[in-house]
Amino acid sequence: MDNHVYVLIQQTQAGDVDRQRQSALELGSRDISAHRAEVIQALCHLLGSEHINVREAAEEALIKIGGRDVIAALLPYLKNSSTTALNYAVEILSKIGNVGIDLIVTLLNSKDHDVRKFGCDILGNLRYADSVYDLIELLNDPHINVAIAAGEALGK
Repeated sequence: MDNHVYVLIQQTQAGDVDRQRQSALELGSRDISAHRAEVIQALCHLLGSEHINVREAAEEALIKIGGRDVIAALLPYLKNSSTTALNYAVEILSKIGNVGIDLIVTLLNSKDHDVRKFGCDILGNLRYADSVYDLIELLNDPHINVAIAAGEALGK
């Protein structure tokens, strides 16, 4: 692993908030192709930070990095007990989800009604027209929040 990238990853785990923030931003602007998995994992972990500056830096970096692997790494956060990390995951997926739209559409079939709701939210934010029939079907979902989210997504 490139020594500088390794140092940046280590600094995302440091106790110094400014160092975490700066390292996240720098990882988002570097060529990390050889170390994508490690960098993405480190940045996703920062989404649960108690410091908004760190979370926003991680969000910015993940959006810049983009790609299906970022989407795949964020999907488990939709079941996260931390609403903060969950909300950041939805926001990021809503901005980069088109590259892995098939991964987003599968959320609509989840057994977890919250995940189905988040899938509707993300597809609505992406304005993904090919999901219209899937969203129409969810208007009859037994969980009212899913049905409402499907309606809102269709409205977008």
